[in-house]
Amino acid sequence: MKRVGHIQNRAAAVAFAGVVLTVVACSRTPPAARAPATVRPTFTDRDLLVDPPTVYGDDVVRFPDELWPISDAVATVLARPEMGAYKAVPSAELRELWRDVQAGRLPGVAATCAAQPPPARRARYLYRGASSADVRVDCPASESGKAASARPPCRLEVKIRASRPIADAPDESEEVARFEAALPAGERPEQWAKRLVATGMARADMLELEGGLALSGLETDDPRRPLVVVADVTVSGGWQYPIADPTFGSQRDAIVACGAAVARRPWRDWWVQPYRIEVDAAGTLRRCEFEHVDHLPPPELACVCGALRQVAFGAGPDGRRARFDLTILAAPPADAPRDRLTRGFMLTAKRSSDPSAILGTGEIDEVSKSACLWRVTSALPRIDLPVRFVVGPDGRTAHHEALWPAAVSPELRRCLDPVLAGARFNCPLSGGAIVDARLSFGVWD
Repeated sequence: MKRVGHIQNRAAAVAFAGVVLTVVACSRTPPAARAPATVRPTFTDRDLLVDPPTVYGDDVVRFPDELWPISDAVATVLARPEMGAYKAVPSAELRELWRDVQAGRLPGVAATCAAQPPPARRARYLYRGASSADVRVDCPASESGKAASARPPCRLEVKIRASRPIADAPDESEEVARFEAALPAGERPEQWAKRLVATGMARADMLELEGGLALSGLETDDPRRPLVVVADVTVSGGWQYPIADPTFGSQRDAIVACGAAVARRPWRDWWVQPYRIEVDAAGTLRRCEFEHVDHLPPPELACVCGALRQVAFGAGPDGRRARFDLTILAAPPADAPRDRLTRGFMLTAKRSSDPSAILGTGEIDEVSKSACLWRVTSALPRIDLPVRFVVGPDGRTAHHEALWPAAVSPELRRCLDPVLAGARFNCPLSGGAIVDARLSFGVWD
């Protein structure tokens, strides 16, 4: 399952009123953004984007390219009249789009974009109005001594979500159908695909999950930092030793250095990206990839994979695989305050004359904004203010306006204004955009 990344240094909202606003901004009228030059095709809820399939199980690790036959099979079945007569965007077309966006090649934009959005959001923007299909397979745990043929079947589940945009949530969608199928455990994805095409899928109830969203995080003031933390491990058979933090001990410093090298490079996505690896019989790394190919890889991925090639995973069966989350917790900067205050800074409620400029995250430089808030050494109640950005073709801010309240000291304004001026959004497909947002920040004890 795709999971939203850990949210750090974000405080809960605290309502307040009575803030007097004073304008501290350039008074000239910002230039209007250019309108898109072409009329986009029209898509309906019968058009369909099939998300990359995922397979989960206690001993099942598959690489994304091995699962494409399942995408094609699901598209074939859903095209049947009794299943909804969906017209799926060809998976090869979507994969090419995802790769292009990851490389900074955006549709209709000549220059390479270094501020690309998550590929999945770019696809949904380009195919606005189309439905989407979430595809996952859950396989039961194997029982010791039992052959794969004796295991309970895996369960394929496909959820169809139709686009239901509203003013405050243009990406809003609604689940409109659910399908399922039983697949024999132990079969390869291409065998499952043939079985799906031959036997189809059955409609399933759309069950509402009970409970609420829970966010979990890692202790950020651990005195042992920097740390390399490994979690949510899945391994195929044949591993002599468990995959855990000590596995990477020999390369800990190299992995930490990978994180430090990209500390100022924003990650414009929010999905946790588990690593998937494969090793040979000697325990040498052969493959190292990220899981969700319709999202952006973490900036440190290539460097970390390089470090993992130096790890001795131990001898065993050729082709052993593992899937795990790997988090780098850097040591606090030397000038970071040692107090117990909580500092929060968020850019929310974003609206844009060209929505393609606000498909991702990471517009504000984390290091710079943190350095400003570190200057605040006592509690500062939450402050909200409107901010406007004029965005150029490369996503950089050409001009900004901020309505600073009187509660913000001149010193803090002088520090935060350059931070806002350095904001970088996604490259707008129209060549420019005006982005309005709400800046919220505060310091709590």
